[in-house]
Amino acid sequence: GKTAPVVTPLKQPQIAAPAPIQKKENPSQSGRGGIIGLLPKAFQEVCQKSLHLVEYLNKFPVSKHGIPEYYPEPTRKLGDLKKKN
Repeated sequence: GKTAPVVTPLKQPQIAAPAPIQKKENPSQSGRGGIIGLLPKAFQEVCQKSLHLVEYLNKFPVSKHGIPEYYPEPTRKLGDLKKKN
């Protein structure tokens, strides 16, 4: 007679454990020796509250553009600057 079909068990997918999360160093502290230490005190204080700003400044090409200026309240007169920030 008829023979029953051979059924092979399905292989279970292998699930790897996620890689351990490496704690990033706080960029506001790591930047002290870099550009952050060169900024005016008021700009440094803003950087401590805005870590994304620190990350940007750590990549900023200081040799090409110089130290960025900080204006807590930008005015229209900034448009008259010859060298834009």
